[in-house]
Amino acid sequence: MDTRTHTPYQDPRTKRWLLPDPILFTFFMLSGSRSRDNRQWTDNWQSTNEQSTLVFRREDLQRIWKWEIASGHFPSSQPIPKQIGLKTAPLNPALPRQVRSSIKASRIGLGTEEKDIETYGVGPKRTYLDIQSVYPNVAYPPRPVPGSVADMDTIMKYCNFSAGKYVRDCLEILRVGGGLDNGRRTRRGNTDDWKYIYSELNATELQHDITLDTTPVNVGTPRQALNGAKDESDLDAGLTKKRNAEWETQVILPSPLKYRPSASLDHPCDSENPRIFHMFWTGPFTDKPYLALMSFLYTQNTGIHLKDWPEESSVCRPQFWLWINPGPAASVPNPSAQRDMFAQLKTSPWASPFLHPRFKDVIKFKLWNTTEQLDGIPEIKDEWRSFKTLFNSGGHVISVPSEKKDAAPSASANETTTTTTSKADDDDMLNRTGSKSSSSYDRLSVILSDMARFILCHRFGGIYLDADTIFLRDWEELWGWKGAFAYRWSRLEKYNTAVLKMHKGSALGTFLFRTALKNGLDFHPMSVSMYTADSFLEPLLLRLPDALFDSAWLNTENYQRDRPPQPYFTEFADFFETPTQNSAAPQALGFDGFFKGAYSYHFHNFWWKPFDTVRNWPDLGPRFKVGETAARAALKAALEAEKKKQNPRPTSLSDLDDDEDDEYLVHEEEVEEEVESVDDDKRDLDWSTDVRIVHTRGTSQYVWGVGAVVAPPAVPSLTSTTGCEPGANQAVLWSWWEDANAPPAICMIHFRVFPAVGRRCMTEANSSLTDSVVSAMFKFVTLANTMLKAGQGVEAWTQTRWEDFVISLQWLYDNHPNGQEALLIDTMERLKWSGVPWEKVFAKQWHGVNLAEGLKALPSTYRFTHNQSDLDVASSGWDLLFQYHGRPSGIYAADEYLAGLGAARGTELCLVVETMFSGSYLYQIIGDPKFPDRVERITYNALPGTLTGSMWSRQYLQQQNQIAAKNMNPDSLTTTITATSAFTYYVRIPSWVVGGTISINGGAANALSPSNGLQAVNAAAGKTSFVLNLPALITTVSRSQKVLAQNSQQPLAVDLEFDATEAWQYAIDPATLKFSNVPPASGKLPSPVFDSGLSPLSITVTACPISWATAGDTFASAPPTNPACTGAQKTLTLTPYGVGT
Repeated sequence: MDTRTHTPYQDPRTKRWLLPDPILFTFFMLSGSRSRDNRQWTDNWQSTNEQSTLVFRREDLQRIWKWEIASGHFPSSQPIPKQIGLKTAPLNPALPRQVRSSIKASRIGLGTEEKDIETYGVGPKRTYLDIQSVYPNVAYPPRPVPGSVADMDTIMKYCNFSAGKYVRDCLEILRVGGGLDNGRRTRRGNTDDWKYIYSELNATELQHDITLDTTPVNVGTPRQALNGAKDESDLDAGLTKKRNAEWETQVILPSPLKYRPSASLDHPCDSENPRIFHMFWTGPFTDKPYLALMSFLYTQNTGIHLKDWPEESSVCRPQFWLWINPGPAASVPNPSAQRDMFAQLKTSPWASPFLHPRFKDVIKFKLWNTTEQLDGIPEIKDEWRSFKTLFNSGGHVISVPSEKKDAAPSASANETTTTTTSKADDDDMLNRTGSKSSSSYDRLSVILSDMARFILCHRFGGIYLDADTIFLRDWEELWGWKGAFAYRWSRLEKYNTAVLKMHKGSALGTFLFRTALKNGLDFHPMSVSMYTADSFLEPLLLRLPDALFDSAWLNTENYQRDRPPQPYFTEFADFFETPTQNSAAPQALGFDGFFKGAYSYHFHNFWWKPFDTVRNWPDLGPRFKVGETAARAALKAALEAEKKKQNPRPTSLSDLDDDEDDEYLVHEEEVEEEVESVDDDKRDLDWSTDVRIVHTRGTSQYVWGVGAVVAPPAVPSLTSTTGCEPGANQAVLWSWWEDANAPPAICMIHFRVFPAVGRRCMTEANSSLTDSVVSAMFKFVTLANTMLKAGQGVEAWTQTRWEDFVISLQWLYDNHPNGQEALLIDTMERLKWSGVPWEKVFAKQWHGVNLAEGLKALPSTYRFTHNQSDLDVASSGWDLLFQYHGRPSGIYAADEYLAGLGAARGTELCLVVETMFSGSYLYQIIGDPKFPDRVERITYNALPGTLTGSMWSRQYLQQQNQIAAKNMNPDSLTTTITATSAFTYYVRIPSWVVGGTISINGGAANALSPSNGLQAVNAAAGKTSFVLNLPALITTVSRSQKVLAQNSQQPLAVDLEFDATEAWQYAIDPATLKFSNVPPASGKLPSPVFDSGLSPLSITVTACPISWATAGDTFASAPPTNPACTGAQKTLTLTPYGVGT
């Protein structure tokens, strides 16, 4: 026989009895929570005759709806009920911008009796994320993307019990869409429709001005006019007012908030939406709030492993505020209550660990004061004292005797049942501070917590959780969803407010407090359900499926037992006392098998049941040994007391016989520290024990709490497909490029990227090729997108050089989108998240050429991430690279991997040209003149040193003392502009120019005055000619071991040339450097000027020979320290490397 505890429920709206099973009337309740399904509402509920709770007119309901929508608190496509009577669709900044012509007329026209009305999206675009771990961080599920948002419409689509959806299926979608399957995905079909997490693009300004039109409109046939007759002229027709109540005066609301997506915020935390978890607790601190706090630290991105929270973090750090009511619910806190509270916390082994300074910024203990809190609600602060009691729960009022009601003077509501209790013992209803068993629960604290959750959310914002809640995963995307929510009461379309999210000072909060005031200050969730239903505001407080927070509830009420989730509980007690036939799962599956996908678990009271019957103490290691010892002793004493009840022992030593003495006495030499033994464990672990162990010790693969503060990318980690050979025949490669359906002889995306770059350049040189090139590129893009979704085509080269592909995709997006913008953006995002996170590379050893290409990675993604830190990291990374690996020629050293500042290491030609490309792109995106300055130095120094004039021959690897050649531009540049109308022309002035001048149209030479490296020239219609004079000083840069590089900041600079075939061991006198320019007799420089023997430039310097060894056939060893001259001084002529004589 099924002996589970159930409660019959009479729906007050329909008068139908709902009896799920044979009934046992037992109550389970305690501080700040209730077993919502265990109350006797059939006896206590008073509103069984469809009495309306409505006290707001239609005009005010419209104002509330419009305020919430305009503030971005309705990010949903749900319609607005027709009874609200809006004339036009409100503009919704929390929905993506819509094309009005694509919206049905009925959606933007007058709301009618037949049609609800939908909002009109004017907000930022959404990008749905494919969340998976990224190599090498594949051991654990990825952290959510900072600022990401859960699409509740998608969740409702797959999880709504009213639509026949199963909790089991809902949890799978929550796992897959949230990346919690961590690469162990068993589904082989396309699961794109299961993506429910998205990021919003930056949209700091809306496309439309949102104003609040509160003009009321009469709709349809009224249910009941106020005078009992149908009156079509009544603007409130169709609304049923609360009996014997007056309409509320016109509601006054502040200006709506400005909706700001996460990407547009200056700080990851939104001041209008603080990330605060609230919890209410009464009584001694036990293992229940302890585990709630531990699960918070374990799952949320708190960064407690860091000494200091980094200012540059992209994560909004959540806080947990635990509100403690120090005494019985009806009592008044004494003046020393705050001090006493912390004194008790310090002595509690369960609470004291959280007073450690490491937790001070994330866990805050706060004293609850009912009077102070109620006075902090402007909507009721002047009226709540008129009630004789505050303890009204679903119409059942509990009066407080005069000696107890100083804290809460109040009046009982009309038509309610009143219970008066005068018993004064410590365990009567008025004196309880917690529940010691199922038969004595603290009902007053439960009722007080019903109200407290709404007070805390309305005053401070955030999310309230009942104390019998355990976090199971990071709530990042729930914070990102800007609407208000609670969750469903099991099978009933009513609220359970064990989880409640609301905004501080919201219009919805104003409505709830004013309505509750007119209904006896009743905040029981069933009453709140009536408030929103009677006013047609239910969509503003979304009723989420209980699968997200209470996955076992339906099974415990005999629903969905044909396809239960994992684990399968037939009653809530199964969590604490797991049936033996199911008890293999906790050990075999661990935390990974506990309602995986759900955000939390609600264990519905059982405050008196320990999570771990054998080790019911904080198990936090030696740092908290004192508290653990005290808890162990308390548990041991309790067990011994229980044994004595069952088997009484002698009460004194005089009662013992001599031979009995040793049986009961513990001798001093036997007292020692207890040794843990597996034999002490319960043979079959309960789920409560498993969950507690994981949250206390972090023994699961699911651990998050000590993870990275800056969340890792939450999109796929992709690897190459087996059988793909990077060295396959190039002819096959090109044929595959032309035909996307050709057999994948080479199935790495990398090998198609560079033809894409080359063909893009071809179209710029010959526009007749555009159509064929664009067509071929889209074939490639379509194939690449498919491969990325399937986890194919990405190997080491693609993971580091994906940014080149992104730039080609952006060229298509800007010039030839062909209606495929979504495909292009999606492919860009997949490339970014499947590749190397370049923001983290500068602390590691990297291949030089890969790094040269990766320098432009973050700026290339900035166009669709809008993350300013991408630009900041790229800019600082550029500076660090040249600070620690730079060369006088402008390039950095990396013959394979980064080589530092040593003179004996070289640089590849590929690295030179890739750095030039990346630097040019960085300048386009960031605009800092340091980038073109550096690129110019590389172009006129490092590049010529590796190429012949014909560019058919090259030196693949160059070394520092070889890299010195530059294309010698003349000191003066003449430019002629032909224009049809006047405009301002800008020319870049290199930073090495000293004393430069400009002469326009033959006029006098004036000093240059560039702004941010750009000189403005006002060009008139017709022809404008100007001459730039760009002189430079000879400069020297000190290197290690007193080696000098001359003139390193200008294109006329050269490095010392050391040729192993001639004497090269010299030390120079920098004071004697002299520049020489002997132009050709023809007056024209040869092209290319850096070819052998053609340079007209040289530098002379006084030098003396020294002893300097070689380290090989063609390169020198490290320069000697403090060398001495070994011969007479002489004058040397230095020519650019690569030019020769």
